[in-house]
Amino acid sequence: MKHGERVLLQAELLKTEEKNSSYYLYLRKIRCIGKTDSAGYRYVLLTVKKGTVVNRPLDEGRETSAAILQIEDLRPGNRLSAEASCEGFQSARNRGNFDEASYYHSLGVEEKFRLTGDLLLTSERIHPLRAVLSWMRARLKESVMSLTSETDTPLEAEYHAGIFLAILTGDKSSLDTDTKELYRKSGIAHILAISGLHISFIGMSLFSFLRKRMRFSVAACVSGMVMIFFCIMSGESASAVRATIMFLTMLLALKFGKTFDLLSALGLAAILLLLSNPMYLYNIGFLLSFGAVLGIGICSAFHQQKPSEDRRKDWKQKLKEKTTAAFLSSFSITVFTLPVIVNSYYEIPVFSILLNLLVVPLMAYVLGSGVFGTLLGLFSLFLGRMLIGAGVYLISMIEFLCVLIDRIPFSTVITGHLSGIRIVLYYLGILAFVFLAKKAESNGRKKKDEKRYRRFIKTAAVIVLALQCLLLFFHPSKGLLQLSFFDVDQGDGILIESPSGKVYMIDGGSSSVSALYRYRIESALKYKGIRKIDYVMISHTDTDHISAVMEMLSESGAGSIEIGHLAVPYIPENAHYDELVAAAENKGVTILTLHKGMTISDGALRFSCLYPENGYRASDANNYSAVMSLSYGAFDAVFTGDIGAEGEKILLEDGMLKDYDLLKVAHHGSKYSSGRAFLKAIMPETAIISAGVHNSYGHPHPETIQRLTDAGAECFVTADVGEIEVSADKEGNFKVSTLLV
Repeated sequence: MKHGERVLLQAELLKTEEKNSSYYLYLRKIRCIGKTDSAGYRYVLLTVKKGTVVNRPLDEGRETSAAILQIEDLRPGNRLSAEASCEGFQSARNRGNFDEASYYHSLGVEEKFRLTGDLLLTSERIHPLRAVLSWMRARLKESVMSLTSETDTPLEAEYHAGIFLAILTGDKSSLDTDTKELYRKSGIAHILAISGLHISFIGMSLFSFLRKRMRFSVAACVSGMVMIFFCIMSGESASAVRATIMFLTMLLALKFGKTFDLLSALGLAAILLLLSNPMYLYNIGFLLSFGAVLGIGICSAFHQQKPSEDRRKDWKQKLKEKTTAAFLSSFSITVFTLPVIVNSYYEIPVFSILLNLLVVPLMAYVLGSGVFGTLLGLFSLFLGRMLIGAGVYLISMIEFLCVLIDRIPFSTVITGHLSGIRIVLYYLGILAFVFLAKKAESNGRKKKDEKRYRRFIKTAAVIVLALQCLLLFFHPSKGLLQLSFFDVDQGDGILIESPSGKVYMIDGGSSSVSALYRYRIESALKYKGIRKIDYVMISHTDTDHISAVMEMLSESGAGSIEIGHLAVPYIPENAHYDELVAAAENKGVTILTLHKGMTISDGALRFSCLYPENGYRASDANNYSAVMSLSYGAFDAVFTGDIGAEGEKILLEDGMLKDYDLLKVAHHGSKYSSGRAFLKAIMPETAIISAGVHNSYGHPHPETIQRLTDAGAECFVTADVGEIEVSADKEGNFKVSTLLV
């Protein structure tokens, strides 16, 4: 369906998800009535702003106004009719950005719509089970909010309630972005998702409790059904479904007196999930969950203890072996999930293994305090708050550890994106190690040479680890100049990677995307393995050229990308200039003043500032824009900021211009820049325009495109093709590639 096409959606509500300023309604049994009458969707997403009312039609024969409902009053199974437009899922605009389309397609959701008119409840029929579970989830949320309200200040109570809700129900709507990011950077974000820890703790606790009081079959059926309901209530994530299937498999094995094999149960869960939705193969939750359990399964095959021998050991020896087993388990999980983590976040939390050793055991108590505190709170608020308060203190301890580790240098290491061949080689290395270790173990037992076996394992482990680190961290230089024109919507952001390894950036800002650095620039830089930008060159200090740079200068902690030098033209009586310089000084960044004649050299690469003169007074901020010329052997490019006719005239009069292979078009393709005389002087072969999708300025202007075409330039616009990459060699050969087309 085309973007913006208006339709009448008739569908059944599956579930509702609360977001910051809107609700996501997951719909099924869909019929789309519009320009293209289609009933081919299995699941779609409808976004509805908070505060939207739901109209309920009049009963036949009544003349009073229709009843009004809130979104919160809707229940799974309700039939809805909505006037909506096709919004479509947002694909990644830059390499490394979050791909909304890929994520939701991996969940089986095929299209996204936005409510543009009335939302009508056409049938109050409900799905009994889902409706009850939805009601229970809402009541659980109210209970947690109430229980934590008197354990802290209001702000802290909301924070802790958000974490408890994520842990108990999978609802992360109350969690702020900074909290999610802190847990992710520490390598413990998994505790905020419903996973095997929750299923095993709640399921096994319930099964053990019931088993002592009733027959095995009854205890197994009750605990199994409860865990299925819990899985549905928590949102049916891949990790929760996987854990539930494995829990049910374990109960069946116990029932029929069979041995429960972890890896076989894992394989069964994978088959069932992929049969229901093959797109799960592209879901990060699926990959991390199965990778973690696979690591545990293989680790347990190497670290088995004999109970008869264990009874004869003292407590110190037992503690040592349990600690070793826990460390090996945590290490195996990290090793098996590392490529997934690297290709999702492009960095590695170095201390995650050690932190998980402390956090995972604590989480059993946090989960216990949340579950039993909530249940106890139904009968006694005082006892419920006291029990959940213990979990609050443990959460505070975990947060303290996360903050402490974040302050340690190199606690997060940026790795960059891994190619498919590197990932294959990585897992082949693990398989080779497992094969050799099993063979050595077998030979060691036959020859009763345990020491030799252990020595071989250690040597093989060191070799494999060294090779894996080489695959993860070593990125050989391509020997080419790489230019990346990021899609920042309405703004500019250009990254230049020198063959020598130095990194330069020209501008970084947007007037249409808030938190640009966090949501677009940071992941794009880390995707490329950028740990430091040697020079950031600012053309001028309008928001659409510096907003992301200001964010970078406010960043701190492990994993932050450094800035070595900031070069900016002096702009008198300009608040943005003063703020930018103050932020750079506070960060300890060396500040340089861009002016005509200034150069930066890096081997065969050379930047030259062509404009403005030092002390020049322009008529407006745009005409203060620094014009930078780049030369790399026979390849030449010019970056013109937002320069207008005034600046172009001065450049022409100074005779500073020459033929250029590439032009970064001024002012996002404005009608009043890139005049014919200017273009005739530089004769660009390729022109790149950074402009926002459907921007209100009409950039790029058709007249500008026509002038560029008449000058012989091939035009590329970020609004049309996303991120644009240019690779050039010293001979002047260069290649342009785009992300979306």
